[in-house]
Amino acid sequence: MMAAKVGAAVVLVLVVVAAASVTAVDVEARVGGAKEKPPVLKHVFKSKGIFDQTAYGPLKEAPEPCNWEHKRMMRHKKKDHQTEKHRFQSPVPNDGMMLTNHKTVLVLYQMMKDIHDVFTQNHVNYYVTSGTLLGAVRHKGLIPWDDDLDLSIQEADFERVNALADTFRELDYVLMPYGGGFKLFPREGCRIHGKPFRYPFADIFRVGRAHGRTYYTHTKRWPNCFFKTNEVGPLRLYQFGSIHVYGAHDPVGFLDRCYGDWNKVGALGEDHLTYRDNSDHFRPLDDLPHGPAEPEGPLLERMKQGETLDSM
Repeated sequence: MMAAKVGAAVVLVLVVVAAASVTAVDVEARVGGAKEKPPVLKHVFKSKGIFDQTAYGPLKEAPEPCNWEHKRMMRHKKKDHQTEKHRFQSPVPNDGMMLTNHKTVLVLYQMMKDIHDVFTQNHVNYYVTSGTLLGAVRHKGLIPWDDDLDLSIQEADFERVNALADTFRELDYVLMPYGGGFKLFPREGCRIHGKPFRYPFADIFRVGRAHGRTYYTHTKRWPNCFFKTNEVGPLRLYQFGSIHVYGAHDPVGFLDRCYGDWNKVGALGEDHLTYRDNSDHFRPLDDLPHGPAEPEGPLLERMKQGETLDSM
């Protein structure tokens, strides 16, 4: 009887150890461990094709948590500021402000340039939105404390963007279906804990039109961030650092609805590597850099003029 109980206990221990081992491997794969596999996308796209899980291959290893410091400290004099709704407080010790590092800025500008070149040469109508639009209007480039890109595409262009996965792969990006739209990110980007995509990234949102306004087709977040349809077209080019991007011809209504006093205060927003929410931290624009974020070096001309999906 005793031997039977001991044997049962040993079997139970072995089962628990085996289960724990499988769980550990699974977690390691999901968060980007050494045995990481390509993200499985079959739950998004049932049929095989360019978005099959092997379409873009495994992501390359990147040192943890990142191969560069993605934020840097901006020092300034300590002040107390009072606005209508918010009392300005320091989000980090010593009353510092975290600005996006020059190397991350370079990656974001290069990614924006590559997206613009690929989309325009393949007749995809896009326009910058959210923080990227705010940066184009207010800073004439990337907001110095922003660390992602935001673009919108029309429903009619969704399948055309689908077909550009291999084109972006040739430029060392991964185009991943996500949230009804896409995430685009460098293959050698930094792992983000618990996320299938990497940092830094571009959000490409699908938008529709109804009742005289645009709307995000697959999310109800940001209900105040919409364009009236007469504010969007015809699209115009905005200076964005050393490049140009497409945006709505009348952005003020969108910015007013989405950001309120966007021309008076700057909001830190979300850190997209750590996903720390800093949206309750604001500062007067007078205390912040007025110009665009500066990249670490020059941008590369990576898409040959006239090169399209059909010619590659």
